[in-house]
Amino acid sequence: MKVNTKIRYGLRTLIEIGMPTNQNGILQKEIAERQRIPLKYLDKIVSELKAANLIVNVAGKRSGYLLARPAHKISVYTIYQAFEGHLALVQCVNDQVPCSRCDFCASQLFWSQLNTEMEAIMVGKSLQSLIDEQIHLNEQALKEVDFQI
Repeated sequence: MKVNTKIRYGLRTLIEIGMPTNQNGILQKEIAERQRIPLKYLDKIVSELKAANLIVNVAGKRSGYLLARPAHKISVYTIYQAFEGHLALVQCVNDQVPCSRCDFCASQLFWSQLNTEMEAIMVGKSLQSLIDEQIHLNEQALKEVDFQI
């Protein structure tokens, strides 16, 4: 399984928006620069995040973005769903496409269990926990720079 670029960049975008230094909003251009995401590609990501009600404009068009709700109430799975819908590692675990072999297929059972466990991990991880981790990493990086000087 490979997580697509939209999901990875979407998560980085939300971490950036949720940082305490951005409490008054952050411009899309700043997100693109800080996260090294092409601005045109970020347009698509921001559009999907807005459609999923994960971010809002601070003061209308051409303004900065804020999280639409507290970061501790946004799970990684919610972010994943903004781009992909429900997690389905393989076609046969997709509720929309029932498999005729599901009642007697050991591999389908394995994929279904793995899918359930991955979903649970993603549901259990909040955006806030990732923001806190990013803050810690940023502080560590500053200490290393200070130490080298």
